[in-house]
Amino acid sequence: MAKLTYNPRVFDVSDVESAKQIILTREPDASTEERWERETPYLAGLLAAHLTPNSGSLILDYGCGLGRLSKALIELCGCKVLGVDISADMRRLALDFVGSDKFSVISPEQFEEEVNSGLRVDGAVAVWVIQHVLDPVACIDTLARSLSSTGRLLVANTHQRCVPTVEKPWGKDGHEVRKLLAARLREIAIGVPDPIWVGENTAKSAFWGLYRPRATSELKDLNEVD
Repeated sequence: MAKLTYNPRVFDVSDVESAKQIILTREPDASTEERWERETPYLAGLLAAHLTPNSGSLILDYGCGLGRLSKALIELCGCKVLGVDISADMRRLALDFVGSDKFSVISPEQFEEEVNSGLRVDGAVAVWVIQHVLDPVACIDTLARSLSSTGRLLVANTHQRCVPTVEKPWGKDGHEVRKLLAARLREIAIGVPDPIWVGENTAKSAFWGLYRPRATSELKDLNEVD
């Protein structure tokens, strides 16, 4: 990122309330708590409908924060959820917030090691996350490799990246998240988050997409074109 320095300290939090304010910032049309109450069940329902997890499924919640969607999915579907988050504070708080033996949480570095060692998940979610990570290409690659052959990834994200930096609170790096996803995964479905549940401002700048792993031959063809 030219002239900007990535700042992961933005995600350092002391308690549940400060974590919520980072995960869902206040919007002109809704407070953090209002967004939390109306958006969480809507997104959990969207995830459950498209990933169809059951009690035997292992679902990845990438950028889980407090684990609000992990908790909702466990309650809805009875699945196991592996959370991943850059913030040690978020990971610590998530264990109590989710409060289930079906939930565990690790760092991105640990997750990368697990994927390299053969971990595969039945489905994955990344909600308001890829817009914030340091290296979106590497993040998407790891997500793609973590999926089983039948696994699906459900993403909800802003079209443009919004990255925490030292120089200013949030900076843009010019990457379009949907294009980055399509370069590594096959897009199955695409939509706009319902403004009734996520708010007008969020809906205008965001999309949701369902993705599956590309076949090895597809990736080879893409590399040859590049």
